[in-house]
Amino acid sequence: MEPPVLYPLCVNIRDRLCVVVGGGRVALRKTRGLLDAQARVRVIASDCLSEFIELSASGRVELLLRRYQPDDIVGGPCWILLLRLKRIPWG
Repeated sequence: MEPPVLYPLCVNIRDRLCVVVGGGRVALRKTRGLLDAQARVRVIASDCLSEFIELSASGRVELLLRRYQPDDIVGGPCWILLLRLKRIPWG
C-alpha cells in the first residue's frame, strides 16, 4: 500500500480557538507555533510538561488537566491537533 499524498494547507488562525491534545514535547512545539500565529490555544492533557503550567499561569493558554472528551470540540469552530492518539474517541 502506498503512503498517502499530503497536501500542505496555510490558514489564518489569528484569534481562532486551536485545541492541542497532549502535553509532551511535540504538543509544546505545536502550541508555541500556534501562539506565534496569534491563535487562542486550549491544551488538554492528563499530564503535561512544566512549560504548559507556565504558559497557563501567564494566561497564554487555557490548560485543562484531564483526558480529551468528545464535547471538547462542540461550540464553534476550532482547529484540533491530535497528538499520540491511536484512535480518535468521538463518542
